[in-house]
Amino acid sequence: MRQFIVHIIFGIIMQYNTAAEELGFCEVVSTCLAAQKTIVVESKDSLNNQDNSVFVDYELINAKIYEQITEAEKRLDAKLSQLEAKLTQLKDESLPRSCRDIQTSDLESSKENVYNISLAALPRSTDVSCDQATDGGGWIVFQRRVDGSEDFYRNWDDYVEGFGNKDKEFWLGLENIHNIVKRGNHELRIDMEDWEGNKAYAKYGSFYVGDLSTNYRLTVGEYSGNAGDALDHGQHQNMPFTTKDADHDTHRTENCAQLYQGAFWYGTCHNANLNGLYVQGGHSDRLGVATVWNRWKGHHYSLKSVEMKMREKI
Repeated sequence: MRQFIVHIIFGIIMQYNTAAEELGFCEVVSTCLAAQKTIVVESKDSLNNQDNSVFVDYELINAKIYEQITEAEKRLDAKLSQLEAKLTQLKDESLPRSCRDIQTSDLESSKENVYNISLAALPRSTDVSCDQATDGGGWIVFQRRVDGSEDFYRNWDDYVEGFGNKDKEFWLGLENIHNIVKRGNHELRIDMEDWEGNKAYAKYGSFYVGDLSTNYRLTVGEYSGNAGDALDHGQHQNMPFTTKDADHDTHRTENCAQLYQGAFWYGTCHNANLNGLYVQGGHSDRLGVATVWNRWKGHHYSLKSVEMKMREKI
């Protein structure tokens, strides 16, 4: 871009150099620019044999050059922005759309489990963690708790945008989750483990998270699994998302996120608190204030590990 601007400046200077030579007051524009700002020269062509003086205002010339350079920069910036947007869109369109797509691509043989996928809201893309081993694979993991290294008692903006390390503990972000599930029909799977090494899961054949206008309302259905359906009985079904600084639950007097030190699709308040406090050893003295899946372990038990994951249905 700088080279292009230099060519423009050179062209402008050559124009004024030519004009200056025609006026007969200098041979090179740079010589004139070093002289006084306004000079008077005698014109070689006099009408009716009378003196005719020509005034050259170098401030005006400089202003004109600056104006043309500024306009050229604006045009170049606009064009560059258009090209960058187009390149980003082309890049995202070439990316896989899901972990299912990755299964059928050359990336499947990669030892890594974090990939960049395109989202429905172009020109956006995001890194996702894929589970290609559980229940046929193709799962996009959007939440993981394994060791308590990440603080999950966070504000609304963090839960909208996402946080954490996708190789360890993280939350993908409500906006990303919505932009993935809105492409088609998705299912939800929640894998969990207790401190004795026992494992259980809950699976939902239908899963959807609304957009910001609904405060990312949760819709699930078609339960199966051996952990029990903790998203039933109106506590979480059709509920918007609540954080400690954004109360969207149906409790009349309290914010459920503040009461139970978490963030979730709360009703009045919960049977599942998967973003609650991580309690080493499993037992929590405070009712519901932990990483809880009530239908499996009750309200006083904090899970050792949990993953929430989604997959587009074929």
